[in-house]
Amino acid sequence: KGDLLLREDLINQLMQTGYVQTDFIQGRGDISTRGSIIDIFSPGHIAPVRLEFIGDEVGSIREFNVEDQKSTERIEDTTILPVSTISMDKPSIERAIEYLRKKAEEEGVPARNKHQVLEQIEKGERIPNMEWMVPAFYPQLGSIFDYLPDNALIIEDEPEENKISLDSFIEGLSETEIVLKKQLKIAPDIQELFLTQDIINNRIIAFPKIVARDLEIGGDVDTAFSFNTAPISIAESNEGDSPIDTLSEKIEESQKEGYKLVLAFKTQNEEDKIHDLLKARGNNL
Repeated sequence: KGDLLLREDLINQLMQTGYVQTDFIQGRGDISTRGSIIDIFSPGHIAPVRLEFIGDEVGSIREFNVEDQKSTERIEDTTILPVSTISMDKPSIERAIEYLRKKAEEEGVPARNKHQVLEQIEKGERIPNMEWMVPAFYPQLGSIFDYLPDNALIIEDEPEENKISLDSFIEGLSETEIVLKKQLKIAPDIQELFLTQDIINNRIIAFPKIVARDLEIGGDVDTAFSFNTAPISIAESNEGDSPIDTLSEKIEESQKEGYKLVLAFKTQNEEDKIHDLLKARGNNL
């Protein structure tokens, strides 16, 4: 409220970031204009907002009800989020055209398909599944690792299961890539959109990490934490060996290598029981 904004510039910026102009606001991503009023329903908001301009100044901001379009509450400020990760401004379009032409040439895309896509993008039109084209519009994409502080602590729960899930996801992406190239005609490679397992592993190494996994050792204890360690396996090495003997050996090996181990228990009784069993075998945690 009170900010100076050129009304037409605001509308153009909203349209470039994926908003759709309608007569009345019906859902998120809609904008509606009437005289000095602009109604906007931003993603991430529960209710749309109504901006009323006095010249180039935002005179008032009010939330309103979608059902009857009536104002419900005056507010002092609001944050308007983009609908799409792709902004169809002139520099982005020019960058995308250059990228798509090069990609079409590399992949031997038929001229008819290439020209159809390029014409739509050049006009600022959005096409189905366009979000998959995001590498064409930005010189470099970031990832969550670019936003983490250097001392961020990463907690990885069940890394083996995570790897299985990630492998399945990546396998599914290969099929998605085939479909996208048919639909979009010109599409980026999956590696341009997602980090590979190797890159993820290399980036994670730079951060302190806690690994948590289920640890079958018999009795009632079923959870263990390892701090920056390799997976702990206490499978019986010889028939008749006690799981506690195997766990004791693993703990001793890890301590000799300089690791600090922490075992977590659901109850004090469980902790006391395992502590006594390990202590009897010469382990003190």
